[in-house]
Amino acid sequence: ELEELYGQVLAQWNRYMGHVAANIGGVYKTLKTYAQEGPVYEFVPEETQRRAMAFFAEHAFTPPTWMIDEDVLRRIENV
Repeated sequence: ELEELYGQVLAQWNRYMGHVAANIGGVYKTLKTYAQEGPVYEFVPEETQRRAMAFFAEHAFTPPTWMIDEDVLRRIENV
């Protein structure tokens, strides 16, 4: 059904945005044994965070016009 498919596309887009958001102010956790050296927690590198913000600026902070198809929306809800 069109409504279910459209909902799945929106949900997938939200998952992608969540993965990007995790890089902003995020922390990597590397599980180690007591014998392994190095930190368990490390901040996401600054450049990765900058790229994530740039991605958001381009893809999330403006409406994703490819998802706003009025013909599809009319078929699944009252527009």
